[in-house]
Amino acid sequence: MAYRQRGEGSFTHLVPQDCRTCKKFKNCKLKNQAGSHCSMRDRVERWVYQYYVRDIANKPVRKSISAKTRKLLLDKVDKLREKPQETVGTLGAWMDVWLDKVIKGSVKTSTYAYYKYMLKYVPEDVRQKPLKSLTLELFADLFQKLYASGSLKDGSALSTTTVRGVRNTLKSCLEVAVKQNLIPFNPVRETRPLRSITKDIVVLSKEEAKRLQSVADNVLYRTNSRRKDKGEAYLVRQWAVLIRLLLATGVRRSEAFGLQWENVDFQNRNIRICKSLYMTCLTCSVLLLNLHNIRFQRNRRRHLLRKLKNIMLLFLNTL
Repeated sequence: MAYRQRGEGSFTHLVPQDCRTCKKFKNCKLKNQAGSHCSMRDRVERWVYQYYVRDIANKPVRKSISAKTRKLLLDKVDKLREKPQETVGTLGAWMDVWLDKVIKGSVKTSTYAYYKYMLKYVPEDVRQKPLKSLTLELFADLFQKLYASGSLKDGSALSTTTVRGVRNTLKSCLEVAVKQNLIPFNPVRETRPLRSITKDIVVLSKEEAKRLQSVADNVLYRTNSRRKDKGEAYLVRQWAVLIRLLLATGVRRSEAFGLQWENVDFQNRNIRICKSLYMTCLTCSVLLLNLHNIRFQRNRRRHLLRKLKNIMLLFLNTL
């Protein structure tokens, strides 16, 4: 329960109702049944007080308390009003509400997956903290621990980019909690982001690139499938085509997986990068290839179309 609204509720006096005065008496199926139970006729006389509270999703939830007499009910209502407001829930519960009811459907699928993955770095002890007990020191220590040993795989140090991503996601999550009056301020906003450290890009030398391409062309690939499918085995061997394309152009893996045959211009010897695996770019970039790669790709395409006519193929396989 998040908090109780201070507005007045409603009092209702429930008494047993005579069947002859009931509005549903004409069509009632219980009036001629011996030993039947009617919730209106057989109910016990009592007084009921109904009021509304807000859950952690800021949705109204109706609650009620009852007593035999109005005086006893008034005493319960006075105690209810004097009772301090209940907590709004834990940080983990609010993060789940924020992901499923606030963010989901309003952002891209890749953005939602990114937010969900960033929140996995929040440890369980921090998730169990009540929202109103969150402090600046708590999140400052959290970000330092993530930077020192926050990896989910082996507990090694995280990059500053990942820690900054966790901070930005938590800041957006708690901003909504502030707007819903669940917390008075956003403690993550008061923290300082870690200084971004750019790592040196590791590239392959010409000798290493040639050796990689040689291994990709001549190696025997293994498939996870137990049945011997020649078509599947042939498609798996097309990783050599992917490696050659990546080495020749420098495109991203997602961009290479999103290529289709219509993106290849054999006459002008270029490839238009218009799509990636998850998103479509607004502008297209053109990569010029040398004549050897164009001939290699053209031969591969003819061979694929001749062997696998009934399969809708992308430019490269995505197995």
